[in-house]
Amino acid sequence: MDNKVDALSRLSTSLLIMILSLLPFREAARTGVLARQWRHLWRETTNIEFNENFFVRTDESLEEQHFQRCAFITFVKSFLTQYSQAVIDRFVLVSSRPNHFLLDMTNSINFAVSRHVKDLELDFSDPTWEEDIYDDCYEADFELPSHVYEFGSLIESLKLYSCIFNASRFCNFQALKSLSLGWISISMASLDVVLRDCPLESLSLKRCWNLEHFHISSSELGLKRLVIDKCEFVHDYLSIQGPTFEYFKYSGSVAQFYLENQLEMKEADLDFRMETEFGEGLGVYIYDLVLELCAVRVLTVCSALLQIIPSGEEPTCLQTPMQVRHLIMKTAVHENEYYGIRFMLYSCPLLEILTLDIGPARIFEDYEPPFAFSVDDFWTTNSDMVQRCIDSTLRVVNVKGFKGTVNQLYLLRYILHFGRSLEEFNIYVSNEDGEDGTNRDTNMARAHGITQLYRAARNLRISFF
Repeated sequence: MDNKVDALSRLSTSLLIMILSLLPFREAARTGVLARQWRHLWRETTNIEFNENFFVRTDESLEEQHFQRCAFITFVKSFLTQYSQAVIDRFVLVSSRPNHFLLDMTNSINFAVSRHVKDLELDFSDPTWEEDIYDDCYEADFELPSHVYEFGSLIESLKLYSCIFNASRFCNFQALKSLSLGWISISMASLDVVLRDCPLESLSLKRCWNLEHFHISSSELGLKRLVIDKCEFVHDYLSIQGPTFEYFKYSGSVAQFYLENQLEMKEADLDFRMETEFGEGLGVYIYDLVLELCAVRVLTVCSALLQIIPSGEEPTCLQTPMQVRHLIMKTAVHENEYYGIRFMLYSCPLLEILTLDIGPARIFEDYEPPFAFSVDDFWTTNSDMVQRCIDSTLRVVNVKGFKGTVNQLYLLRYILHFGRSLEEFNIYVSNEDGEDGTNRDTNMARAHGITQLYRAARNLRISFF
């Protein structure tokens, strides 16, 4: 270790600073104990992150939290006073009570902008806020300083959480490629102004509210990535008729989607865990959305989708086969998901990698299967109608969170029995302790029992983690 430190110490100071700037801020700070030369060198990193959560413990009394925040602000002021670099690449400021230290917050942000920051992240949300509850809207009370609008022309990436901003002043952000907004009330009109004035390639909306709907229709936009995460819409309607995305993620309640001409999309992630009921008509909306995503190569779906999609226009598969090569199913492997799992496998005839991400899920009590079935016989009934991907194209299966339940074993036995082209079968056992006394050792023993099952692939490699 000492030899490695000595070898690094022989490098020039400028090169060492470049190396430190590649590290997360906390990791860079830890290098101060390596040698005397390193004691203060980390303070020249161009990747600065001031995170209140490193100082404040939410389980302490409010009085103690105030003292911890004061210590945090003292650290920030001391760091910036001694900082000598002319350019900052990335500047992160996280504080849940910014108005308690308004001048210090403003001065810190202005300092970063004056050093030509390219990546600016301001997060004034509270870590105790609930993400999955729409009823509680947490109003922002910190406004983006004017200095940012006036001198932020070099900013390429901007993140604003619980931070009030003026969309009409975004016209100066001519280098802005990535924008993330969260924990804020916003209108579609404001988003239209931002999209018009900035050359955005990536837009992320997290826990935003008061959006009438979401609609993009300009074909001139260069937007390639869109993330909508647990936002509240007055009308559950999302329409994209202009840009062609490479990546699309939606998390929230089921809505009416209209995605036009998304043939260039490479990856999509659909999460409907916010849905509370197995409502009539939801299957049609989800079916139509997945049909519009037929061109994606990587697709992530949730348990709610697996339960709902067979109630759409077709109960067994999409009318148009998908181009998916890697399918990730976040599932509880509950019998309510059986038809949905089969639906997705039927709809992905070119599938090469299947990942089963097993974990807790919202199981609909009012679920109604498209056809009556026996849980014990589901994966053996109609075995002559084996999904084409299982039989011919599937190469790799990843099973995460394995516990060896009966339902899990039924599904995995089916895949092994018919997966003639399988090459890898990777099982990551769960570390959780079960109420029945099971633990990681129990789960691992059950996992090894899979090696005793029949497998169609002669050279299949089964690994355990």
